[in-house]
Amino acid sequence: MKTITIKINDQNQVIAEQQVVTKDGIPTVIEAVDKVNYELFDEALGRAPDQVVTKRMDTDLHVSFEGDSDNPDLIIEGFYDDMDSALIGMAEDGGYYYYIPKTGEVEDYVTELESGDVEEQHLGGDEQPVPWWIGAAGGSGGLPLVAGLAGLGIFGTAISNSGSDGDNTPPIDTVAPDAPTAEINDDGTLITGTTEPNATVNVDTDGDGVPDYTVTADDDGNYSVDTSDMPLVDGEDIEVTATDEAGNTSDPTTIVATDSTAPDAP
Repeated sequence: MKTITIKINDQNQVIAEQQVVTKDGIPTVIEAVDKVNYELFDEALGRAPDQVVTKRMDTDLHVSFEGDSDNPDLIIEGFYDDMDSALIGMAEDGGYYYYIPKTGEVEDYVTELESGDVEEQHLGGDEQPVPWWIGAAGGSGGLPLVAGLAGLGIFGTAISNSGSDGDNTPPIDTVAPDAPTAEINDDGTLITGTTEPNATVNVDTDGDGVPDYTVTADDDGNYSVDTSDMPLVDGEDIEVTATDEAGNTSDPTTIVATDSTAPDAP
């Protein structure tokens, strides 16, 4: 589960904000606005997500922050109704970049998708001076539309694990950590394990998809979760996931608490 803030920026300022909570089963729906940048901001990372999955459905743009194109977290209605807009975000280096396809192909850009197309988009290309919308005729920058692709210098420069964007920008980490190790003590008061160093560990004790405990692993990848406020002694299925510093989330590890609670008297 992530909290993503959507900032809608016109040529001068933020004109609206909307928060999106992922994995809650309910996509956030907003109406498209002409001539804006939709700035994506991950509250946990303090910057933009490194990658998103986009899907065009008729004139609507579906965006997933969890990699599931069939269950979008954000729907921008009317995004393709002859509007000039794009997705942008602040990268780890503090600069602003448009979301561009890993393939670098024109038809895979957010603005060029056909209905039903699904494409992974990454922060990349040339750094933009500000997150505000700048029209193709408005000077430096420009939107990543077909007419302005060459000017943005983003052909063949999409950021991936295997390279940089050509201007010494470090490659973006898109590899999820391995599923963490996890075990719980007999009295259900302590969960311990190992994962990627400094990863965020989320523990879901009741299967509702919402973390009940969140801790950060140390520099060696060790973590511990104190559950003594509500000992897990009913044989609960407990899911543990790890999210690295780039925002990639591992597969879950499931452990079973000891069932030491006697049934009620018959």
